[in-house]
Amino acid sequence: GADTNMIVYDASFAAIGGNDDISPQNLGSEFIYTSTSNSLIYLLIGPNGDLQRSEAASRQYTLSCAASFLLTPTPTATTGFTGGGGAGGPITIIVTATPGPQTPTPTPGSPIQIRPLATPQGAGAPVPRLVVIDLLVYYDANGNKVPNAGEGVLGLAAEAQELATGRLIGQGFTDASGLLHLTATATGGVNVVVPFLGFSQTVSGDSETVIVRIEPRPLPGLIP
Repeated sequence: GADTNMIVYDASFAAIGGNDDISPQNLGSEFIYTSTSNSLIYLLIGPNGDLQRSEAASRQYTLSCAASFLLTPTPTATTGFTGGGGAGGPITIIVTATPGPQTPTPTPGSPIQIRPLATPQGAGAPVPRLVVIDLLVYYDANGNKVPNAGEGVLGLAAEAQELATGRLIGQGFTDASGLLHLTATATGGVNVVVPFLGFSQTVSGDSETVIVRIEPRPLPGLIP
């Protein structure tokens, strides 16, 4: 299985809410939403935390959607009651129906239609998508222009920025191997930025690998 994280958007792509883990023992995601209109909603489902590309093929999840309809209580008509004795007048009793438990109302076919996010209907706003970026920063000590063991640069800050808005959508630091795995949501291209090196590269795919090579430089013969 997979440790999922789910985000729910309305028809205008504004976030409604989401869920990471159902409970500490259940890493699945569950979201309950009461809709006030008949409109589309979008689900964005991705892995929680770092997931290596080599592991992705072996991780699967099952999506299940269920709908129920709220029953509106209807008051009964007012009824009159006349006592059996001769002295009593009419007594008016008002009876109001008490709503019972929510019961699904059967309808022909499935009330939920699941459509691919790539072909939304209605609003023309950009569709958010999940972007996975693997960044490698290495110091090419032997000058062979290939990252080798021990050449990774530790502790460099890197950012992912939405190309259209400049909004920060992900950030982190490279590990001892010079690697950083970023997962973010964006509505278009993404800029990968390493501020310390003045490096910036635009990526447009859903899964990208960015390699940054630092050229070797000779040290001065004498250090004052």
